[in-house]
Amino acid sequence: DPFASLNVLRVGGDLRVVLGMILHFAVVGGQVPLDHQPNVRNVEFEYCAALRLLVASDGRNIIAIEPRTGDHRIVHQSDREHRISCIDPATGDLIFSTLHEETPLHLDFFTLVLKTGVVTKVPLPPIDGEPFWGLSPHRIIDLADGGRVYLGEFEKDDVGYSHLDASGKCISWSEYMDLDGHFYHAWSRNNNDAIFVTDGYGIYAWSFETHEVTLLAGSENSWGCRDGIGWRSRFWR
Repeated sequence: DPFASLNVLRVGGDLRVVLGMILHFAVVGGQVPLDHQPNVRNVEFEYCAALRLLVASDGRNIIAIEPRTGDHRIVHQSDREHRISCIDPATGDLIFSTLHEETPLHLDFFTLVLKTGVVTKVPLPPIDGEPFWGLSPHRIIDLADGGRVYLGEFEKDDVGYSHLDASGKCISWSEYMDLDGHFYHAWSRNNNDAIFVTDGYGIYAWSFETHEVTLLAGSENSWGCRDGIGWRSRFWR
């Protein structure tokens, strides 16, 4: 077990750091060929738990990295700029998006098999029908239970969603995600339980189960700089 020498606690399939532990970091492997373009886009990193790989993208290259050794390989290259949409928790397959060739306001989605590099287009139903009803999908998030969440816009700055179960049936839909004035866009970070957003003062979770927002840390109404657990902490942008 590569984690045996670390002071961690196993809870189910997760590894959780024990408070008070000291971490030592060392550089492993060679330089990863990622091209960071300031003021254009950030390099994206996602962890593929199913394959235990770190996946990185600079918008042109998708690279799989072995985190223990630093060994890496380019899995996919493209002339069209892309973004990582999600990694399937069960299979480890990655979904990425590119601008639609004919309609730049819309996106095309593709599945990338990280083991083989095979790419296939994700078929989407018409936007004006079920399960979108006018939603223009900007992101796909696949869940461990086989469900899928589409995030997108109805109008500028109005973010909505459509949640499908494992059979493809729409179980929840809304043109408004009840995020109030919190800073949000379709590319906020997520795990298998929720999407995480921040307005600079608080950190919030939008639950895939309840489709409701919960304050995790900080405050909705006050700012500051204070360590603490949950609502006792304060942030200043």
